[in-house]
Amino acid sequence: YRIAIGLGEVLMLRGQYVEAEPWFQRAAELAEGSLFKAQATCKLGELAFKRGEMEQATTASMEALQSYSEGFLELRRGGFLTSRQLFERAIAIDPNFAMAFYYLSVAYNNAGDIDRWQENARKAFDLADRVSDSERNNILANYYLSTGETDKAVDSYRLGASKYPRLWSFHNFLSDVLIILGR
Repeated sequence: YRIAIGLGEVLMLRGQYVEAEPWFQRAAELAEGSLFKAQATCKLGELAFKRGEMEQATTASMEALQSYSEGFLELRRGGFLTSRQLFERAIAIDPNFAMAFYYLSVAYNNAGDIDRWQENARKAFDLADRVSDSERNNILANYYLSTGETDKAVDSYRLGASKYPRLWSFHNFLSDVLIILGR
């Protein structure tokens, strides 16, 4: 992770944006499920901003991306209430920020607020065409779980695990759902 993020930063400083992007993507893959994923995601947003391609970034707003990154870190520490405020701030800045809706739904689910989990999972689902393929698989699985469509959620996690075998989250969430289903 550190080598990939470091190489990406050096290339970005040199103005070699095309060459930097795969290094930040690799860092995000290696950091899946860790606190470092937010940093790699932020670097991808910063890179898109510098390239003038914000339509390809998760959000067009650096301020929204910052709130999202802070919320992601807080959520990973177990701060469900604090993370919700940060994700809501990111959404207030950019109402089309799919991943902020996704993690807001996760925070509500972890806090036991099922109605708001379902509401925000639906909003993320509606915006799923604006994210990367791996993020889309997580959004779809979360949405299907929120609607009780567990077989579709299992399919989404299996697809993610087959496409991204090094990302632990797909394997972990798939096993959680299968255990709950008694399979």
